[in-house]
Amino acid sequence: IGVVHWIASETWLNMLARDSSRSRVMGVYATVMAGGFASGPVLLTLPGTAGWIPFAAIAAASLFALVPLLLIGSAPPALDRPMHLDLFGAMRTVPLVIAAALAAGFVDTALFTLIPVYGVRAGQTTELAVLTLGVFTAGNLFLQYPLGWIADHTDRRWTAVATATIVALGAIAFPLMLPQPGPAFWSMLFVWGGVSWGLYGIGLALLGDRFRPEQLAAANAAFVMTYQAGAITGPVLAGVALDHWPVYGLTTAVSLVAGLFILLAVAAALLGR
Repeated sequence: IGVVHWIASETWLNMLARDSSRSRVMGVYATVMAGGFASGPVLLTLPGTAGWIPFAAIAAASLFALVPLLLIGSAPPALDRPMHLDLFGAMRTVPLVIAAALAAGFVDTALFTLIPVYGVRAGQTTELAVLTLGVFTAGNLFLQYPLGWIADHTDRRWTAVATATIVALGAIAFPLMLPQPGPAFWSMLFVWGGVSWGLYGIGLALLGDRFRPEQLAAANAAFVMTYQAGAITGPVLAGVALDHWPVYGLTTAVSLVAGLFILLAVAAALLGR
């Protein structure tokens, strides 16, 4: 049920967004989504995890999501033609966009899950490791709209390439700068967190560019499925790399995934796809 809400929301937004502002709309959406990811664990710390109160809090939060739907002034866009695109057809049609979803899922969840583990193993105190994750998450929250603005005023495909490049460079810089964290380190971490999540919103905008309204639901389902595949495998593979190579394992896995996406994007551009 949850994933149906996820796909329906993104499809609806993409259908309502204008081409000139599509990336910014998706940037706002990605900001709100990142806020939900960040505030969910905090919400559970208030009532605790015992008894029925946490479940009631989650139910109340879910019901609160109905409020904007009831207040919205425009009806969902009408589909005057039936959908004629299957999930694998969407993957074949836009391999670059699907690759963006896979890379976004892998990179963001691997870093979000393992940055504190890496920090503690590198000698950080628990408090400093949590702060490191907090600055990374702050980038998730505050940089999505600026990234969307850049994507709307340039070429979205090359913005995605630039985003993946910054992810790879951040992965190289992180273990080198971590031993002596100063203003440059915290600034890098903030930007790194923002662009790692930004690839998701830019991918959604690219999806809206390529598909007609009656195809968007199937295309968005393929996008979300691929993102989840990356989100599942990212922490596992990056965790194995971290165990076998404590200093550079995590960041090498992240930079390799970002690098593979860059190669695919450049190849797609050369082939005119």
